[in-house]
Amino acid sequence: MRLKARPSSPGFSLLTCSAFSFYPPELQLRFLHDGLAAGSGEGDQGPNGDGSFHAWSSLQVPSGEEHHYSCMVQHAGFAQPLKVELGRQPSILRCLSLSLTAFHPAATRPH
Repeated sequence: MRLKARPSSPGFSLLTCSAFSFYPPELQLRFLHDGLAAGSGEGDQGPNGDGSFHAWSSLQVPSGEEHHYSCMVQHAGFAQPLKVELGRQPSILRCLSLSLTAFHPAATRPH
């Protein structure tokens, strides 16, 4: 999971929150501005070739305000929602990513 920013139209940046390789497919991405709800943005979700899923959501924000935003990720594999900040990736994400794939039915099938 990550949150990235890139220049958009003049005076604005586009924040994109992305989640990779999760299962089951139900996932919610929401943006926060200084900890308060700022909407879900616009995005999409789709399958990966291994049966897991990926999702992304983007939100246009005023340039210079990017670090006031974070992304809240909610998934059945998390005990509580996970907050992702711009330029920071909590080390817990590596462990959670592994636990999410453990829920995938293909992970339990014999090869």
